[in-house]
Amino acid sequence: MKQWHWITLAILVVISMVAGLLGHHEPGQGHWWDAIPGFYAVYGFAGSCAVIYLARLLGRWFLQRDEDYYYPVERDVEEKAKTMAEMKVEERDEEGE
Repeated sequence: MKQWHWITLAILVVISMVAGLLGHHEPGQGHWWDAIPGFYAVYGFAGSCAVIYLARLLGRWFLQRDEDYYYPVERDVEEKAKTMAEMKVEERDEEGE
């Protein structure tokens, strides 16, 4: 990511944490993690990172193919050249008959 992306992200996290500290919390309502300042900012960031890395992993497993997937490269070029040369010799022999 570019540097301004990181700066914007840091500013948004700080704003979210300050809003969590200054927000109105009534005791007895909500969950225990509601008392942790900035919990939802960190939780959301971790969740989005997990989704991104999981998508990349699944993309590698199911979508990514080898470079020669559509046009396979001949592994033994010398054998192919030899076969082509033999075919040319046979063509010459047939023409000479």
